Amino acid sequence: MGVFNPASSFDLVQTSIVKSGTQALAITPNGTLQSGAFHADLPVGPRMALTVDMYLASSSNQSAWQFAGLGGPGLSPFIGGIDISATNAIQLISSGFPVVGTFTRNVWHRLDFLFDFTAQTYSFVFDGSTLSTATPFCRDNGLCTSATPALAYGNTIFDVFARLNSNDLGVIDNLSVSTVPEPGSFLLVGAGWRSC
Repeated sequence: MGVFNPASSFDLVQTSIVKSGTQALAITPNGTLQSGAFHADLPVGPRMALTVDMYLASSSNQSAWQFAGLGGPGLSPFIGGIDISATNAIQLISSGFPVVGTFTRNVWHRLDFLFDFTAQTYSFVFDGSTLSTATPFCRDNGLCTSATPALAYGNTIFDVFARLNSNDLGVIDNLSVSTVPEPGSFLLVGAGWRSC
């Protein structure tokens, strides 16, 4: 696990808020910096599943958060994922950053992504409900308008866009990145995804 812009208040492994087992990864805001953790993954495609349990604590001065899959090597380009605003709107990391739902704080949520590198799209399932399908990859680290395709999965990132005097907390648990068989395979049902 790597980190960027860490501070003394930056936590990694903690034991007080967990979904299962005895440990989970936690981040507390760092001043006004974007800070977080990333995990380098070297899976094979062309379809990748990314799954995590996420908990965001409410506070009097909430930050915005991000969870995403990135190409590699390095921390770019963005493939796709979600941003969660300080007012709890869930936005897809794709052109126009569409709002697809609301994130309730102080409870655990299950996030499932299916990245298709052939189609350059992804699907997002939130607590078992599909909120998006065939969403175009972001492909860059800005406005998600780059024409350069993302060719492979590289990293998973969880980070906070801290506000001045932010006092919230983000936790993830049960992170999983895996190759998903092509549509039509019977293994898709066992992995939680249905073929179309």
